[in-house]
Amino acid sequence: MAIRYGSFQEMYHIMRNGAEEGNLEKAKKNSKGVKVRLIDAISEDQHFNLPIKNDKGQTVYRNITFEPGTLYKVPDETFLEALKVRGLTELKHSDGLENALKEAEVPYTIKRCKSCGGGLKKIKVQIFEVIGE
Repeated sequence: MAIRYGSFQEMYHIMRNGAEEGNLEKAKKNSKGVKVRLIDAISEDQHFNLPIKNDKGQTVYRNITFEPGTLYKVPDETFLEALKVRGLTELKHSDGLENALKEAEVPYTIKRCKSCGGGLKKIKVQIFEVIGE
């Protein structure tokens, strides 16, 4: 069952701030209280084009910016699945990022570029932490 929001701003506000008096019923249906946030090793805003149900029940894609340290409520299962797929990201390798991932005990893999003979390294990591699943 899809949750319908009156506007993108309403959905985004509920994701950021949770339930208010007028939105309590929607928040109760809100994917059983599942929340996401960026992992601690990410220090910059991340931008994603993600599917969201509009007020007519149609799936539309919106650009959403996730800020480090902010907890976001998940509006529906489609959104959560898209975050899991698109959140698996390849980042440019740096010793600082690798050390931060080790300290936070976040699983990652290091990939070498095949086209340039392995000269470039990238870190493949899930940048979203799902809370309450």
